[in-house]
Amino acid sequence: MFLAKNPMICMLFFHKSYYFTTSAYGGCSSPLSLASFPSSGSPFPIGTTTVSTMAGDTCGDYTNCTFTITVTLQNAPALSINVTGNQLLLSWPASLAGYGLVSSPDLFSPTWNPVTNPPMFNATGQTVLLPLTSTQQFFQLQPP
Repeated sequence: MFLAKNPMICMLFFHKSYYFTTSAYGGCSSPLSLASFPSSGSPFPIGTTTVSTMAGDTCGDYTNCTFTITVTLQNAPALSINVTGNQLLLSWPASLAGYGLVSSPDLFSPTWNPVTNPPMFNATGQTVLLPLTSTQQFFQLQPP
């Protein structure tokens, strides 16, 4: 979410980071050097992404392979964001009990920090009130 001087809310889809391991053996030296693109821990979009991996040894021998990672959209948690006065109201349904609210100043940061303001519970769900600031901030719900 981005907040400007005149508060404007922008909902963005976050690409989830996925981790994988690769291995190789043989060649004239050990260990072999390995490189993958995109690398493990990279954000992957919805759909199928081809990962290319190359292995090499100190004799100059190289080989490569590819594999795919498929990310499907499942029932993503719904996070509602509204400006009320000089505060930001974030809310999510009761069915998402146990989810934690996290934030980051960078949408593609590997580190998202828990929002420390405790949620308020009501019949329809949970809400968190935060002060409205001029700094860029993104929010998402993290599963338990």
